[in-house]
Amino acid sequence: MTEVPSPAPAGNLELGPLISKAWAFLTGNLVLILVSFLIVAVIGVIPCVGFVLIGPLMIGFVRIIQRRLKGETPDIGDVFKGFQEFGRGFVTGLLMVLCLLAVAIPLCVLAIILGHIPLLGYVLRPLMMIVAVFCALAVSVFSFVWPMVASSTVLPTEAVSKSFKFLLANAGPMLTLTLVATAIGMAGVIACGIGMIFTVPLGLVMMVMAYEEYYLPRSQAAA
Repeated sequence: MTEVPSPAPAGNLELGPLISKAWAFLTGNLVLILVSFLIVAVIGVIPCVGFVLIGPLMIGFVRIIQRRLKGETPDIGDVFKGFQEFGRGFVTGLLMVLCLLAVAIPLCVLAIILGHIPLLGYVLRPLMMIVAVFCALAVSVFSFVWPMVASSTVLPTEAVSKSFKFLLANAGPMLTLTLVATAIGMAGVIACGIGMIFTVPLGLVMMVMAYEEYYLPRSQAAA
């Protein structure tokens, strides 16, 4: 394992340095992060069972990143320690899935309807881009939910509420952060999905680092 990168100035969000530090962190802790992520991913896609277990596993995975950022030496098996807070993990995952579906389903239905009206679809294409941006903004609501739940005893509903309030106060940087992290995470699809083994953890590391270096200093200053 390599040394943990130095944090950015308190309260600043600089995407370039953030991506570089996240990449250095990932490559310096490759086995720990990738194997832990693979455990979460493999169990998470098991029909029925995965939906129930993904939340606690995410808590364990995020805590591994957080502990390593603090210079500690977590083990791969620590990914299962999220089951010690099974209820919080399950409810957090359920809340996020339900809220995202509430945004995604209407958008998909609208896209299908417009797809059957070629001329109207062409005219409203700019509107669809605007809707997509707002959807990305909606996803930003959950940017810091997992790091918050993993590092404190806050209830899932309170974590969503705090993340949402932070988004309203920092909409521009948060939207940019979410778009970049999501784009990086999904970039692995190009390599037949195999690349996601690296890009998704990289995006998650970025979000955890941003939580530590951007959310916490600003939220504490506002308290």
